[in-house]
Amino acid sequence: MNRFLFITFILVGSLASAGGGEWQEVGSGGDVISCRVEFAGYPRNTLMMFDYYEAVVRYELSLELPYISELNALARAILLRIPNQVLRERSLNLLEVFWSEVEWKSSGLDNVRDVGVGFYDYDNCQVDQLILQRVPRGDDRGYYRIDQSLWNRVPEAQRAIAIVHEILYRQAGFSKVQESSEIVRYLVGLLLTKELGGLTTQEFAELLQRAGMRGDL
Repeated sequence: MNRFLFITFILVGSLASAGGGEWQEVGSGGDVISCRVEFAGYPRNTLMMFDYYEAVVRYELSLELPYISELNALARAILLRIPNQVLRERSLNLLEVFWSEVEWKSSGLDNVRDVGVGFYDYDNCQVDQLILQRVPRGDDRGYYRIDQSLWNRVPEAQRAIAIVHEILYRQAGFSKVQESSEIVRYLVGLLLTKELGGLTTQEFAELLQRAGMRGDL
């Protein structure tokens, strides 16, 4: 675990402070990346969540996903790694209703800008918007907009990571105001490790606070 990165997140913050206001649609970080070279055991041109790519390339985390093949069960197993009970239970409740809040889109989604995505290999990799979140209006119940054509190409394990990302991002007040999912992506990366990347429970709790996630921290 790169302790410098952790200290930077907590004491300085990777996001600049900005004014808020009501938001209706967000989507930073619901990205997939594909590369023309093999990556972390995946064949070239495989679509994977940017959280996963970033955890390996940027944060140099040693990832260890649970050995579970079923999509929802894998997402649940990852969420169960959250040490904070309030956030864990709230996240599991959102997982239970996730599919009832999905709106599938046959055409591509608008790419939403995000912070901290400029370090990848531009020559060999491409980033696309997989999911957008929005506040439903009226009778509309679709909270998550998913690009169907991209989703069909995403491996099952990466789909589970996408669900975890969206569930955590939905609860991250600070990140939404900043229109960035950088801290949320980092949290997801930690949950993909066996023991939170070496962070203590208290250090993880401080990251949750930085991301604007409420709970008994």
